[in-house]
Amino acid sequence: MTLNGNEIFLKMKQKGEYRPFVCLQFYNKKFYINTGLSFFPGILHEDSLFSLIALLNAKKTSHINQSYYKYRVLINSITKSFNINDLFGYLIIYCEIQKLMENYNIKNELKSAIMSEIIEIKKKILKNYFWRKKNSFIKKNKN
Repeated sequence: MTLNGNEIFLKMKQKGEYRPFVCLQFYNKKFYINTGLSFFPGILHEDSLFSLIALLNAKKTSHINQSYYKYRVLINSITKSFNINDLFGYLIIYCEIQKLMENYNIKNELKSAIMSEIIEIKKKILKNYFWRKKNSFIKKNKN
């Protein structure tokens, strides 16, 4: 089944299948070149923003909910650690998604789905902040 990017994003969000990881996606080279897509420079988790922008611009997409490879997370992976760079990346992504909401003509149902993605990013920001606070408190009390 082929849908436009907005429809696929909405469908995946509703089913809990949306994953912004670029390594799980395939892009037509012409689409990539014609849209001028690029990763936001200098931040971690940049694929969250890239994937959303790509979907909002896509006229023809498809989604297969199937595992094709095993994803191994290492202990020091950016998906398992939290530091100031993670916080910075999430804050940038949050702000950029807010800008997207203003610049695109987004209908109510899609707007709700994007807002749920923003809420997920807010949760990551708060988790990062409180994780840092907790660890800083533990380090202070160890001495």
